[in-house]
Amino acid sequence: MTKYETQGDLDNEARVMNALAQKYNLQLVKCPERYRMDAVFMKGDKIHAFVEFKRRKCRSDRWPTMFVSLSKAMWAEELRRITGIPVQLVVEWEDKIGAIDMRMHCDVTVGGRSDRNDPNDFDLVAHYKIDGFKTLDLF
Repeated sequence: MTKYETQGDLDNEARVMNALAQKYNLQLVKCPERYRMDAVFMKGDKIHAFVEFKRRKCRSDRWPTMFVSLSKAMWAEELRRITGIPVQLVVEWEDKIGAIDMRMHCDVTVGGRSDRNDPNDFDLVAHYKIDGFKTLDLF
């Protein structure tokens, strides 16, 4: 599978995740790819939350939902079921940063993006309502 994550994407992720860690007095630990989440936040020697980060180049009110692949949502549910540890989706839009528990009810559709001509970009997707995101005041 083609990986589209750039160094710029990683830098944006680090900027937001480090700000979250600092605000809530947590330690940020990047996860290896095999865990399918971007990072964990630690409080001392205990994992406080698993986190998936996304950045969207639009305002948060552009669409009523934010979607991720259904496989990512299913993996989040499995992590929570096995560990009891919360799994948060953190999204940076042009106008705000928000977080939502990935176990929240989501609608499922077939969708994705078509601008890269990659058939892997079209998938089953889980839609989280934007109004369900908690706004994070970081910057």
